[in-house]
Amino acid sequence: MKIVFITQKEDIHSSIILEELLKSSVIKVVGVVTSKTIVHKRNLFKSLFYIYKKSGLLYVLMRVFESIYVKNYRFFRLLGRDKFKGENIKSVLDIINEHKLFHLNTENINNEESLGILSKLKPDVMVSCVFNQIYSKELMRIAPKGIINIHRSYLPYYKGISPTFWVLANKERFTGVSAHFVTATVDEGPILLQKKLNITDKDTIHTLSKRLMEAIKKDFIQELILYVNNKRKPFKFSKGGAYYSWPDRKAVIRFLRNRRKIF
Repeated sequence: MKIVFITQKEDIHSSIILEELLKSSVIKVVGVVTSKTIVHKRNLFKSLFYIYKKSGLLYVLMRVFESIYVKNYRFFRLLGRDKFKGENIKSVLDIINEHKLFHLNTENINNEESLGILSKLKPDVMVSCVFNQIYSKELMRIAPKGIINIHRSYLPYYKGISPTFWVLANKERFTGVSAHFVTATVDEGPILLQKKLNITDKDTIHTLSKRLMEAIKKDFIQELILYVNNKRKPFKFSKGGAYYSWPDRKAVIRFLRNRRKIF
């Protein structure tokens, strides 16, 4: 089975799924696609300004700090500022380099060049996790078994952007992770697999995201193999829930008042 994995190169949570895919003897990861942009179709300055208008300066500073820390966490660890408490952290880029995987880093996964490259890889299925671009119909047609997205919420609840932020800001007591098929409507495709988790008082965005990926990784590989071999069918989830966009300023204040953190 040939798979293309679609994600963010600095992400340290989707890498958990990528690493599990690479352990399988029946799966071959033929390529990894990552996004060059923070906000689709915007450069770095325009992305930060866009987030500032949506979420405010405090949230921009939180995201910038998160990016700087993740990219340089080994340095901070040497300084005794280890927010991961000795965890074995790997980014997607770490795994790409370690396994010498084919890597396409693109500003637009739907442009002619990207579509041509992905078509030549001939994947049976594409797996998406923590990606920030909308998929075109042309892209969805490349893999005969479609695109499966791993979304960090218990769908249909918390569709959209940054679900782990939102559940912590809204004082939810449980959340989940869903492997669903990508369709024209965001986060509303049929479900292959779901897992539900309780949220603890000590959870941060990092600890919650990590626990969600760890919870689904093994069963996801099993269900994926069954699906590609026509031994498992996805199911429709019940309607409802809501779509969440970039956090507004009030949500950022709620998140902080709830004593929640990124790490």
